[in-house]
Amino acid sequence: MGRKKRSRQEHKQTFGLVVQLYPTKEQEVLIHKSFGCRRFVYNMFLAQRSKAWTRRKDSVTYGTQKGMLPAMKKRMPFLSEVDSTALQETAKDLKEGLRKLGA
Repeated sequence: MGRKKRSRQEHKQTFGLVVQLYPTKEQEVLIHKSFGCRRFVYNMFLAQRSKAWTRRKDSVTYGTQKGMLPAMKKRMPFLSEVDSTALQETAKDLKEGLRKLGA
């Protein structure tokens, strides 16, 4: 009696690794600042889009909002304390969320 050949799929194994990170106090502060600034920018851009739509039936694009970030950083210096890529991703996240919502 011969052995049954197994397909590659039957040999596939999945491994996982659990890692726990412990940031320093400075890193912890920066993480909290990043989250706070992202939340601030997200809410500000969402309000801007909402007002533009309700008042003029106009839409504000991702490119327009991304272009506003340098001026916002000058007016609100606390936004300069975090990575600019994180703030740009916030505008992209809003765009993607509204696209999935169908708005």
